[in-house]
Amino acid sequence: MDAGTEVSTIGPMQLIAAGFEPGVGFVGTILQEINRLQGHGVLRLLDVLVLTMDDAGSLTRVEIADEDFGDLLIAGAQLDPADILSAFEGRGVHVLQSERAQALAQSLVPGSGLALILVEHQWAKPLFDSIARLGGVVFSEGFLEEQTEKLLSVQLAALTDTARVIDAAYAAQTEAERESAAAIDAAHHKADEAAVAASVTAVERQVLRYLPTKMTFALVADKLDISRSAAKERAERAYKKLGVHNRADAVTRARELGLITHVGAKPQHEEKTL
Repeated sequence: MDAGTEVSTIGPMQLIAAGFEPGVGFVGTILQEINRLQGHGVLRLLDVLVLTMDDAGSLTRVEIADEDFGDLLIAGAQLDPADILSAFEGRGVHVLQSERAQALAQSLVPGSGLALILVEHQWAKPLFDSIARLGGVVFSEGFLEEQTEKLLSVQLAALTDTARVIDAAYAAQTEAERESAAAIDAAHHKADEAAVAASVTAVERQVLRYLPTKMTFALVADKLDISRSAAKERAERAYKKLGVHNRADAVTRARELGLITHVGAKPQHEEKTL
């Protein structure tokens, strides 16, 4: 088959046999759920056949609305011969095609029911289309036996638990790495701050000590017994080391680094431009 040929297949079909107690709304509820799944493109209802056994032990086919439900199963379409009813006489079921189907019907007791529901798994149809489009052939399809399914369920549960443990360990490792990285960053930042603080000389710190008072450089120079130009030069060197460009930012940065521990004397004059 040409890999580019468009094909249209039918998805996997499943015949579900379910026992129930008549009078509990079983069939209506199940059909509502199937309709919901059909609305999501998950399943497509192909046929449904409902049998009930009255208190006298008579097996009867239940009519569902005005649809011809049950005809496909009764006709014996070659879907799963082991579970398909082959003939009816009047409204009572007398012949079942296989021992398995007979056993299902015979398992009914007065006041019980059996629903045979034939559905197509539409969610798998794109997969089947891809297989056919690429020239592949589906040799077999089916559902696992109950014992095998239980075994796989246990294994899947174990795998899920293992994955959960791995995810938790990975999350814990990631959080530990994040905290470690944050601690390293904090240590580097602290070391950088300490290096900046250490780079400011004692004479530069003397000038910084007076900056919060907004004293003019002339008054600061008088306090330190140096020239005004020397005071301003020391301040500018401190600005550069602190990575700032003005007096206000220098005060903020110096306080962050602990270079200013107290404010100097209140000024009598202010210098508008430094």
